[in-house]
Amino acid sequence: MNLIELFKDDRKNIVTLFTELWHEIKEIECTEQDVVDCERMQIFGRLRDAIIQYADIEERFFYPAMEEFEATRPPISEAYGDLARIRELVGKMESLRLAGQCDVGTTI
Repeated sequence: MNLIELFKDDRKNIVTLFTELWHEIKEIECTEQDVVDCERMQIFGRLRDAIIQYADIEERFFYPAMEEFEATRPPISEAYGDLARIRELVGKMESLRLAGQCDVGTTI
């Protein structure tokens, strides 16, 4: 598998996990459940790992390659800021997970 195929597969995986997590969150809201459900936290753990891997690939390979072209430098510069915000949000989500006392581990 080449880097582009890996990148595409990771993106599809992230979209799928976001969809799963969104449906699970809506289910929690409907039942007004206040207790953290470890099964849902496992979905978050997979999502967290996929996001981190995807962001690392973007930052290490894709963005540097795109910065070589004048036309793509401005959006790539903005994308680095987006990655920082994504990592910040993942960190906040991880803090919430830890506060819920549910260990989903990490694969990265």
